[in-house]
Amino acid sequence: MRHASIFALGALVMTALGSVAMAEPVVLVSKDGYTRLSGDLIKFDKKFYVVKTSVGQVRIPIADVSCEGTGCPDLAPQPVEQAQTGLTQDQQLELFRAFLEWRKNSEDFRAFLEWRKNNAN
Repeated sequence: MRHASIFALGALVMTALGSVAMAEPVVLVSKDGYTRLSGDLIKFDKKFYVVKTSVGQVRIPIADVSCEGTGCPDLAPQPVEQAQTGLTQDQQLELFRAFLEWRKNSEDFRAFLEWRKNNAN
């Protein structure tokens, strides 16, 4: 029983800390720069910012504003996982060989090979 109470208290503390950590100060600035909205970012779903302001929660599309402040999410594109082609490894290698053969017959590729040959260490 005592362990359950400690676990429940720990879960409550972690929940409280998690919600505090999510509410970070931000300033949303309109694209024209004339309108600024400040508050705590409480949610971000890659399409909208939800900011808690002095007048309540406001939901703003990310396309309409830029975000300033420590609470702003990183909007840099994330690396894409390698696509599954449905080809076997042998088929992928054959496709790659065909691509290299095509490139070998290309004038740009020949120039690159010549440059590489002349500049090899």
